[in-house]
Parts: sequence; structure tokens; C-alpha cells
Amino acid sequence: MLNPSDIVIGGGVSAAGEFLLDQVRHYFEQFSFPQVRQSTRIKLAQLGNDAGIIGASSLARQFSKK
Repeated sequence: MLNPSDIVIGGGVSAAGEFLLDQVRHYFEQFSFPQVRQSTRIKLAQLGNDAGIIGASSLARQFSKK
């Protein structure tokens, strides 16, 4: 929590893409400790807003096999 290797932005806000990422990076650079700044990457979730539905369907699939 204090020194993450990655910060992943997902869900509906990830649709803002690079605009949001640029803003987050700007404030992260301004307000984070130097050590954290150097070791932490900020990126968008690969599944974006679909992550929740993909996870739910995967869980439902596991229970339907039993």
C-alpha cells in the first residue's frame, strides 16, 4: 500500500484513456515520495470496463460445472 509496483486504473473511468492517465501521472509526480515515484508504474487496466462482467461470468461458469 505504501510502495506499490503498479497502480492500475480500471472500470468506467478507464474509458477516459490517455487524458486521465496524463492527469493522474501529473499529480502522482507532484505529490508522491521520490522513491515511490521511481518504482511505481501507472497504467490502464487491459480489460477496462469489461473486467467486472468477465469476472462474474468466469465465476458463474465455475459454479455451473459442479
